[in-house]
Amino acid sequence: MQSRPELPEDVRAEIDLEERRQGVVTRVPRAAAAEPIPEDVLSEEDLQARAASQEQELRLTEGRPPAEADERRDR
Repeated sequence: MQSRPELPEDVRAEIDLEERRQGVVTRVPRAAAAEPIPEDVLSEEDLQARAASQEQELRLTEGRPPAEADERRDR
């Protein structure tokens, strides 16, 4: 109930109950809002993130500018 910290707890509870009755959504937990992501998708995203991180480290080690700088130059 952090959205209305200046109101007493019982008043906030009553307002929240009334908003739910009217169908007003004030906050939706992210876990409840999103569908579960399949494990293979998470694995692929993890693999891509690791590859990008290794590429970035290699570029910096070799003295080349970060990949973002290359993209900006190409535009």
